[in-house]
Amino acid sequence: MLAPLVLVLVLVACRARGVAPTARDRPPEPAATGDLVVENHSGQTVFRLQALREGEGEWSEDLLASDEVLGEGARRRWPVACGRYRVRAELADGRAVELRAERDLGPDEEVVLRLPSAEASRRGTLTLVNATGYTIARVQFSPTNSMRWGEDRLGPKEVLAPGRSRSWQIPAGRYNVRVYFQDRTVLEARRPIEVTVGERCLYRLER
Repeated sequence: MLAPLVLVLVLVACRARGVAPTARDRPPEPAATGDLVVENHSGQTVFRLQALREGEGEWSEDLLASDEVLGEGARRRWPVACGRYRVRAELADGRAVELRAERDLGPDEEVVLRLPSAEASRRGTLTLVNATGYTIARVQFSPTNSMRWGEDRLGPKEVLAPGRSRSWQIPAGRYNVRVYFQDRTVLEARRPIEVTVGERCLYRLER
């Protein structure tokens, strides 16, 4: 009778000490999420909206409800898993417009994708690769037919570390590029960069 008694005492002791559950017993932690926001400035009604996270092979189901549309000037948000997203919208005239986020969506953050007007849709993508070995603190573009430099293209606390890249959708045309490094050195592109409609222009900046 001694063995059963010892077993009971061991079980009681384990409960009293509050033995922690193993990793296998714990429920999986929920995936981190952020908000994907779409604004409609296309001048048309959006009847269908789909999202695709980078690394996944298929577009999502329609983000809009069966009886829902996204009117001109409307704004809608969806909680989604973190990552970088593309959005595809079907407009009233039958066209499909595709947008790609310029940065990853982090936990509790939001990424806003704006459907442009027909005129604004004449854009291309300029991707800047920092191949200098130095951190870039500020990026400016200037059309070759302008004497002024535009606003900083990086966010308020954003930098472009060595080896990293950043993309912007901008109106098609020829641009000069100027960057400011954290050591306050300024560097301009050696030649104008051509951005064409619907295309991606890759510019590798070296110092």
